[in-house]
Amino acid sequence: MRDHSKHIELSRQQAVEGILGLCDFGAIEDRVELVSLAEAQGRVLARDVLAQTETPNVLTCCMDSIAVRWEDFENGDPDTSTWARGVNWQFANTGIAMPAGFDTAIVIEHSTSAALQEYVLNTNTMKFHYPSCSSVEKMKDKNKQIVEAMRDEIRSWGYDPCGICRP
Repeated sequence: MRDHSKHIELSRQQAVEGILGLCDFGAIEDRVELVSLAEAQGRVLARDVLAQTETPNVLTCCMDSIAVRWEDFENGDPDTSTWARGVNWQFANTGIAMPAGFDTAIVIEHSTSAALQEYVLNTNTMKFHYPSCSSVEKMKDKNKQIVEAMRDEIRSWGYDPCGICRP
């Protein structure tokens, strides 16, 4: 076991002051020399190096994202059913510059992909159903219309979801 009987207890501040008191900095400015970056390797800096520009100096994403234009979302969620990659949206990878023409990033984990789904419309009641819904069997053929669309699109046509199958 080590003998700690001659050790003294210091606060962090006391330790720093003690170390700095033993250092002879002299006039640092008198010992400063300007060297190229290549010559600076392995040498000690007299003061912090400050960049002339902030880096990165371009808009970047902190996480994998979907790059979009803010103006498309100013009035709420836009209808994205006809959007094309490279035109209305683009992938924006972590740490890479935002693709040209885009200014907003939606984290991929916070986005959903709306896929086309088959639904059955009741043109009489203006309700829409999953094809497996028990109400579809009771529906008259003249009121039945099968469509492949996105849920929000059907809602925009004035149809309400069925209360039984809850599409």
